[in-house]
Amino acid sequence: CSCSAPSARGGDRLLVDMLALPSWQRPRWAPDGNSLLYISNESGRKQVHLRSPDGSSRQLTAVRGQVKQAMWGPDGRIFYEWDAQGRERMQISSVAPALELTADFPDAIHELGAVARDGRLAFGSNRGHPADFDLYEFDAGKTRRLCQGRGRNVPLRYTSDGKGLLYLHERNAVDTELHLLRGKADQLLTPHDQPAVYLSPRLEED
Repeated sequence: CSCSAPSARGGDRLLVDMLALPSWQRPRWAPDGNSLLYISNESGRKQVHLRSPDGSSRQLTAVRGQVKQAMWGPDGRIFYEWDAQGRERMQISSVAPALELTADFPDAIHELGAVARDGRLAFGSNRGHPADFDLYEFDAGKTRRLCQGRGRNVPLRYTSDGKGLLYLHERNAVDTELHLLRGKADQLLTPHDQPAVYLSPRLEED
């Protein structure tokens, strides 16, 4: 056989070259369907980028940490979650206007959740207790707590009328629940006796 296995040095070089390639993650179309939002480390760190219909792209953020995820608001506003301190103390900021929405709690962890049609942002945070993630809502420059509970609570999607919020309550890694929160009324959608996990829920409304 004339074939030969790559040398260890050649294999190491290939691995280094592959790790040096930029990555593109979590693409999301704009509400008008024209521009594409995505996260890439092409500038050295994971930042938010925007690709326009003409094929050009530009970097929207230049934060000192790594961006984990980003999402559109209905009015074209962009929210993103990023590691501000390099130790997984995730914060939430916005683009246009550029605001740090959770700067008052730098040592807490925040999880980007859902955006209502009127621009309200729901997110989870352990700012109240290190072991519990409560639900919060940012609206018109102010933040209020929507729901407090044990474990991890993750906002998923607002209802079409904006009055309800679908969220996931995680008791532990193998037992979760889906809830619909409307004002102070909290409806359990998935009662069960044995541990169960619910993945990729979607709201279908008339």
